Amino acid sequence: QKLQDLDQSMGDWDTFTNETRNLYGVDMSCLDQPFEKEQRDYYLSSSIWCELNGDQVIGQPAAVKHMDLHTCTIKDALGVDPAPFSFTTDTPTKVSGFAGWFDTDFAGSEENPATEVVTLSTAPAIGYTHWGQQVFFLEDAIDLEPEDVITGTMEMTRQKVREDREGSERLYDVIVKFRVKRKEGGPSPLVTIVYEMP
Repeated sequence: QKLQDLDQSMGDWDTFTNETRNLYGVDMSCLDQPFEKEQRDYYLSSSIWCELNGDQVIGQPAAVKHMDLHTCTIKDALGVDPAPFSFTTDTPTKVSGFAGWFDTDFAGSEENPATEVVTLSTAPAIGYTHWGQQVFFLEDAIDLEPEDVITGTMEMTRQKVREDREGSERLYDVIVKFRVKRKEGGPSPLVTIVYEMP
């Protein structure tokens, strides 16, 4: 769908630049490449909110950060240091992206412990929650065979914290680095993708 949306946007741009040229004699072709880059970043390098089904998740979840909500600070919420992940599959499949969600355990406090821990999970296997999941789609799906392994890291930084760009305090940049180790053959080159997460 995101590729179709990108194609539609680029088609609209072509229509606009052709009409501008034909009706007003203004050549906007100098903006073609910057506009395409902007649109590719928007459509292909932004996470999207989804409601995944449990059967759409092929790997085991990997926790990327643990926070104690009784003691965490603003600094603790500024991001996630590179956190490793690894998964494989038993059957041939396609990997079209990575997904993220959260679980929260309500266990009370040290002074007032809960008699029973209650977990709020937004995992795909749980069913619908209004939080859903954030999905980071790949531009090209990866074919996996049994015993192929994807390994990598995920890192998150609040945009406003970064000194190299303007940003929003609410938004995170997510950096996913991964490679595929084929059962037959060596590892693939390291792939690095930077996503903007609303």
